[in-house]
Amino acid sequence: MNRPTAGQWYEWQGNRVYCVGQDSLGHTIVNYECGTINVLRGKLVDELQHLPDCTGWDWAPETFPQYWTKIDPTDTKIAFVRRIDRNTAVVVYPDGTDRGPDSWYQSDRTRLTEAEALALLDKPQPAEDPEEWVVQDRVPARVGVDEFRWSCWQGYHFHVVQDTNIASGMKHGQVHEGSTLSLRCRRKDLPAPKRTVTVPKWLVIDDQGLTFIIEQSEAPSGSSYIEVSKVGETTYEIE
Repeated sequence: MNRPTAGQWYEWQGNRVYCVGQDSLGHTIVNYECGTINVLRGKLVDELQHLPDCTGWDWAPETFPQYWTKIDPTDTKIAFVRRIDRNTAVVVYPDGTDRGPDSWYQSDRTRLTEAEALALLDKPQPAEDPEEWVVQDRVPARVGVDEFRWSCWQGYHFHVVQDTNIASGMKHGQVHEGSTLSLRCRRKDLPAPKRTVTVPKWLVIDDQGLTFIIEQSEAPSGSSYIEVSKVGETTYEIE
């Protein structure tokens, strides 16, 4: 990559860093949000990913889709405009159909939430923003997909899971050295919940005095069974 520029923001190994500059040996000096200084040399510098639009620690990349008002508020043929990337949008009609894609221009539009936009349709639809951050407690942390933070990180932001992180492969709510792990992902990346089946558990005593457990839906029956009691149930996850 090009020589990192002082005063610019970068992503490095799942962390946002601020480039302070280079030392006398040409090594790159970066600053973490917590105030820690690090010196990057050789191939480590190549891992820096420039964030040209970043303005600070709280900055987040622009996400899509976005929802905007129509330019002419009296135009009853258009419900709203859905912007699908930085340069492209589609016009959405009151019946939910759309036209496009067309070039995006902001003009005199006002940004809407997804719920506000869908409420403008003839048959309003419930909003479920695919870009919304949600708790990811279904599978272990996924590299490059989930974001994580530890409960001891007071005031720190979530960071993307990397294969070098301790959090990689751990699950939401697990504890490491006294700190609890939180995982999140975009709603669109949330794994589908596993299907579960719950099976009753029966304690059986036969006429020989033998005791054993049977798992099945209905109470087991047999000529040699002298006592059958339900003692619980087991829930299985099905892939």
